[in-house]
Amino acid sequence: MTNDRIERALAALPGLLLQGDGHGARALLEELYDAAQDDLMRDLCGAKQAAARWGVTERRAVAHITRLHEKHGVGARIGTVWVIRRAHVEAHPPDAKYRRKADTTNVGAEALERTGP
Repeated sequence: MTNDRIERALAALPGLLLQGDGHGARALLEELYDAAQDDLMRDLCGAKQAAARWGVTERRAVAHITRLHEKHGVGARIGTVWVIRRAHVEAHPPDAKYRRKADTTNVGAEALERTGP
């Protein structure tokens, strides 16, 4: 929802209230509420997207979202799927110790090649 839409609604609201048009004011507020709900729904992402953003496994992301939900009320479980707002993904990353490490499987072999036997 854009600030322009909110500003227009705030400008129209006093006139509706002064005219005694409670139904018009209610309709305006319901429209704003519906628009806000739509924006929030578009802002949701699943555990898979959160895991990609955080650089952790999906399993670790689910565990972290579950903990955030229990501790702060962030995120929600819908059926078997955990969802979280993108703003909360940015605001509540997991500890760095849970992030994936760089691939170090061939580091030792490359070091041996450079130094020789």
